[in-house]
Amino acid sequence: MDTKEAKDAGYRVMEMLQFVWRGSRAFARAFYMVLSSILHLRILISGTSTMAMVMLTIRITVIRMQRLRLAANTVHSL
Repeated sequence: MDTKEAKDAGYRVMEMLQFVWRGSRAFARAFYMVLSSILHLRILISGTSTMAMVMLTIRITVIRMQRLRLAANTVHSL
């Protein structure tokens, strides 16, 4: 395997990882939207602080995912 083949294989792996990342992001976003609407309703109905903590945890996780994506895009564009 010469350097050109290795480089092509590397690009194919990167494209595949980006495809998986985009798909998982879309799924995570849809899952988050459904879950957040359910949790908002539960918070309104029951008013428990536990649900608010779960909601906050989910939002923090989403923000971290966005930061990771931004970092990955920055590294990829270099």
